[in-house]
Amino acid sequence: MAAKLVLLHLLWIIPALALADYWVLQREAAILEQALADGALNQASSRIADDLIQDWPDQRALALGLDRHRLLLERARGGFAPGTGHVLLELSEEPLGLRLLDGAGAELARSGHFYSEADEQRLSATSRASLPTSDGRQMTLELQLDVPRPGFSLLYSGSFEWRVLLSAGVLLALAGSALLSLYLVRRLNAISKAVAAWRRGDLDQRIDERRGDELGRLSVELDAMAADLSHLLDDRARLGALQERHRVARDLHDTAKQKAFALGLQIAAVKRSLGPQGHDALEEADRLCAELRTELAEVVDAFRSEPVPLQPFRSRLDMRARRWQMSAGLRIKLRLDPGPEPEAAVAEQLLRVLDESLANVARHARVNQAQVLLQDRGNGHWLLEVSDQGIGFDPRYGAGTGLTHLAERADCLPQGRLQVRSARNRGTRIRLHFLLVEETQGELASDTAWSGSGNR
Repeated sequence: MAAKLVLLHLLWIIPALALADYWVLQREAAILEQALADGALNQASSRIADDLIQDWPDQRALALGLDRHRLLLERARGGFAPGTGHVLLELSEEPLGLRLLDGAGAELARSGHFYSEADEQRLSATSRASLPTSDGRQMTLELQLDVPRPGFSLLYSGSFEWRVLLSAGVLLALAGSALLSLYLVRRLNAISKAVAAWRRGDLDQRIDERRGDELGRLSVELDAMAADLSHLLDDRARLGALQERHRVARDLHDTAKQKAFALGLQIAAVKRSLGPQGHDALEEADRLCAELRTELAEVVDAFRSEPVPLQPFRSRLDMRARRWQMSAGLRIKLRLDPGPEPEAAVAEQLLRVLDESLANVARHARVNQAQVLLQDRGNGHWLLEVSDQGIGFDPRYGAGTGLTHLAERADCLPQGRLQVRSARNRGTRIRLHFLLVEETQGELASDTAWSGSGNR
């Protein structure tokens, strides 16, 4: 990725730099040509000739004197002419040449390179100045300017533009590639993270990319795909749950419900054949069988029907208490503190605990009164208590099936803890402590387990 981005940057950076170079050099060439037209080269050669006349060096130092004057002319500031194109001078290895000729045209000293032939790819100009000596001889000082023209500077063998442009292009390409790589890698990592979450089954993870480029559009499509998959899985889960509910309802109807009906017929037959001695026991068995058939019918209907919104928890507690009053003849005193609605699963467990506790009162306490308390203990902790003033029992002799079921249901509740207090002829108090988990939005599974009434 980084190598491709470097090449991509080089493809547009180098042409851009070349165009900028051409524009700058074209402007510098125009300034230099204007300076030549204004006689800047002639003025420079005249100044050098005047300096040499005033301070004529000996023959051995003549070449050094010409070198000094040439280097002074090539200075970036205050050299050839103020405001002239010094960039073109710097692009040439030896832009100026200076030599001294005698009267016969023989070369006495030289500094720099001289071009004898004209070249259209170069901007050249030559200026000559007379230089009389003290012994009456007439010498000539020749000054030549030779620089590459714009457009050919990159092809000039003595130019360092190749190195400058290439180095600048590589550095800019590397810097741009690094920044672009970090930018793209960060966005690709976000996509990769979301895809990994989807692979684990977490279809709620989203990329949340809203940019209008290709990656942004791809991210939006991937988010939409994840949402569609989540809805599809939810639909399949609901369909599977509905099919399973129908299967369980069918099995209950064909097995347990039919057997309960057959059991009722058998009890009725036994009642007709027995005398008054066993009539009361059979009446109780017949009543329990009727309750079993009723509850099985309710469970089957609940499985076959679509889930419907449940009534408030405290209303359901009151309805359960009224049902026990009608079926068992109990007078139940309710005291329910107001508070938030528990989750459906928690509410179902609490209702089952209430049923089991009231069943124990009806069958074993030998009283017709019971108290039900739902109390807020603070900080989300609640208490469900069912008490009676019946014959009680001795906890030292162990708990029956009913209390075992109650303990199991308490373990299913958040921070659930069951306390049973009882003594002979002093009644029984069943206390369930739990942490109330409020109902949240969305479909909540309810506990549809059914427990038969057991013994203490």
